[in-house]
Amino acid sequence: MYDLKCDYPFFEEWLEHVFVMSYTKERSIITCESDDGLEIYGVCIIKKNEQENKICTLRVAKEMQRRGIGTRLIGTAITLLHDELPLITVPEKHLKPFVKFLSPFNFKVISKVESVYNEGSYEYYFNKPYLRENVLMSIKPEFANQIMKGTKSVEFRKTCFGEHVKRVYIYSSSPEKKIIGYFSVGKVEQMDPQKLWDKYHVKGGISKSKFFNYFKAKKKGNAIVINEVYPYRYGLSIQDVFGTDYKVPQNYRYIDNVKILHKLNLLVDSDK
Repeated sequence: MYDLKCDYPFFEEWLEHVFVMSYTKERSIITCESDDGLEIYGVCIIKKNEQENKICTLRVAKEMQRRGIGTRLIGTAITLLHDELPLITVPEKHLKPFVKFLSPFNFKVISKVESVYNEGSYEYYFNKPYLRENVLMSIKPEFANQIMKGTKSVEFRKTCFGEHVKRVYIYSSSPEKKIIGYFSVGKVEQMDPQKLWDKYHVKGGISKSKFFNYFKAKKKGNAIVINEVYPYRYGLSIQDVFGTDYKVPQNYRYIDNVKILHKLNLLVDSDK
């Protein structure tokens, strides 16, 4: 399985986590072994929790392929997951053989996402759509630092991200120009600006005049309710994280790449 390190960053760390979680009901390792139990011909790792049913890994030893081992492993995974169409993702370079293999199970590609694991390559999502859960959001320093201090627990926006976003990384805009931390999203409410103000102005950290000037001529506005806040030990520039060609979003921009997310998550203040 270790050749998967080329396709998936942090594969060894993930595998160690799987071994730990295999003692719970959330992860299971399914194997196909020789009669004497000395050789493993195939392995399938599955994940089952409230968020998803997923076939994380499916591998059959090269010399044992085309003998029905993969089919048996998929069948067992489907039974254990209680889901005939669980999520499974496949990197672009392995797509053709997997499509042929998965088609008899009625597995179909639902999403094609670029640069999730490796820059410039696509990951294909079978049976379930890819859910974009992370965004980088530009926020003026006045409000960004209020969020970090905990004095502002609602962020107002004219336009907002998709419903599946769980985490917002904060780019404190000019003159600070640093990524300073992130917060988890409690919920997002959309309503008439007057109703937004009546409900959330105490938590919004903004004056009434600035609020209504911002939403001028808008019939609807969004309130992003902030759950937990995670400040960084030190701020990072856009170039440090995303590279020199990255364009800072005026509002927000989705983050999909696991290497970038890993880098951003390492910066959380250990005292938080």
